[in-house]
Amino acid sequence: MLSRNSPASDPNMITPSHPRWDEFQERLAGDEGCGSLSGDKDSWRCRHDHRYSRQILVQMGVEDPTLNLTLLAEQGGRCDCEILFNVAGAPELAELVEDSVGERAS
Repeated sequence: MLSRNSPASDPNMITPSHPRWDEFQERLAGDEGCGSLSGDKDSWRCRHDHRYSRQILVQMGVEDPTLNLTLLAEQGGRCDCEILFNVAGAPELAELVEDSVGERAS
């Protein structure tokens, strides 16, 4: 069980174990991101970078979106659509967050 002070529950690390992960995914998959809430597959628009994820993370109040996106990329989310397809439920992500935040604090 994650403690309240665990980096994985840090509001600045939106990961699959974070309480706002579903909000992030929905926004990224919706009109703000690379998808469309209408479900129209012809409107899918991934630019093969993190432009939509970065914008959403900033709007969600993440202080270091670059670190957050680096962690997601290391779990297979090398662009916006890959975050949606590859990252959700990645069990190693919480441990990776703890290691990276520990290195940043040193």
